[in-house]
Amino acid sequence: MDCKALAGALVLGLAGCATGPAEPPDPAAAQTACGYPAFVDQRPYYSGALVRHAGKLYRAKYDHPGYIPNVSTYFWTEVTPFVAHRRYYEGDVVAYQGQVYLAAHDNPAYLPNVSTYFWTLLNCPR
Repeated sequence: MDCKALAGALVLGLAGCATGPAEPPDPAAAQTACGYPAFVDQRPYYSGALVRHAGKLYRAKYDHPGYIPNVSTYFWTEVTPFVAHRRYYEGDVVAYQGQVYLAAHDNPAYLPNVSTYFWTLLNCPR
């Protein structure tokens, strides 16, 4: 499933077109479909890099020589689902409707796909 189709499925709550109750969107699964690379131990990463590791998606906060994302939390931030009514701060990264967004400014949970002053879309890699 490509990114556009997956995003549409997540919006409708039909991830994988399964029957029964819809499960909340899984940002790691959505971004796997978009082609974010798996983390490679001891490989240099630069600020802003997005990788998959241990079933989750992470964004590098700083340049580093390849520290493990779920261990070296100073260098990595986990991409989590957007939550309404939660305060976000500049630099936070969220998954929303099958896309990944970076908070460009502090905000009180403005919708990432609407409030483009507060959020920057991080495109799927090509």
